[in-house]
Amino acid sequence: MGSKTMRVLFLSDHLGYPDGVTTGATTYFLNVLPGVLAGGVDVHVCFLRDRHPVAEKLEAQGIHPIFLNRSKWDPLALSDLLRLIRKHDVGIVHAAGMKGILLGRAAGRICRRKVIMHLHDTSVPGYFFRSLHRAMADWTDRCLAISNAVGELARREFGVRPERVTVLYNGIDLLMTANASPGARAKIRAEFDLPDDAPVVGIIGRLSPEKGQAFFLPAMPELLATHPDVRMLIVGEGPDRQVCDQVIAEHKMASAVRFTGHRSDIPDILAAIDVLLIPSLMEGLSFCAIEAMAAARPVAAFRVGGLPELITHGQTGVLAPEKDASALVQQVRRLLDDRELSDTIVSHARRFVQRFSVEHHVRELTGIYEQVLHSPSSHR
Repeated sequence: MGSKTMRVLFLSDHLGYPDGVTTGATTYFLNVLPGVLAGGVDVHVCFLRDRHPVAEKLEAQGIHPIFLNRSKWDPLALSDLLRLIRKHDVGIVHAAGMKGILLGRAAGRICRRKVIMHLHDTSVPGYFFRSLHRAMADWTDRCLAISNAVGELARREFGVRPERVTVLYNGIDLLMTANASPGARAKIRAEFDLPDDAPVVGIIGRLSPEKGQAFFLPAMPELLATHPDVRMLIVGEGPDRQVCDQVIAEHKMASAVRFTGHRSDIPDILAAIDVLLIPSLMEGLSFCAIEAMAAARPVAAFRVGGLPELITHGQTGVLAPEKDASALVQQVRRLLDDRELSDTIVSHARRFVQRFSVEHHVRELTGIYEQVLHSPSSHR
């Protein structure tokens, strides 16, 4: 069977959060699914939760996702999936998200279809659901992990056999990311009252505990003590916004910090900043880091999860020990003060990031579909 006749059900928990908020996984779906379809795979896309506004972007490229509108852990979602698998005669269920993986495995088992689970981060579910995942581990024909760190987690926490784990790095549209709109730097800076000559440090991501914005902000006065003209641009929305506001008020930093809310114009945002800061306390790989490298912006981050697979310290970015906010401040200072270092990092990173093109990713993913479809099911 050639790739033109492969039928895949791509399943995930949701396309994004309510109110139009997107995630790294949203970026992945938008980048990759149209390419898979264009490559000849008959891909059917299903999300367990409600319709999300960015579905229009998929539809414009020929992908018509199905939204089951099921509440959390609604058992009827399984019957929905069984019906879809049989209706479209799919050969592979490609499942992401904790609920999507559990349901996808069950549906694949019942319908005797191949199952690929796809782990996009280093989150580990609680004991009960982790036990369910481990119990269903042998219902998995292949586990895709977005980094070696995530692959290790798949083996250790989810009980997936080592030979079934494949590291498949994310892919992005490098050309689009590297090309901001004309005048983007001045436009974004004017929008958020950022002086033309001020060094701007950006943080991009959902405002949530694991992304580390609220964790890092108490260390911001250390940076302002040596660089009083620095401004911070925090891009995103999420449950930690109130905590961040409290920290900023306590340290009297309102004049130095700007919040943008959710933004879809990330290339323009990157054009407006000078350093991308990733204070994540856990991270599977980081789309933002890849995007910043493509956009010629140096990256500073904690040494957590898959980030060291992207960032070689002093070459493609700078790293600080996990949860050492003062050390991360010092790395940001280095990037702001040492232009030669910053330029060297940008040059190395732009070459390094070419391996993360969406075209390369789609070729690899399609090849994995072929392998899985034609390999015997050792667990059935």
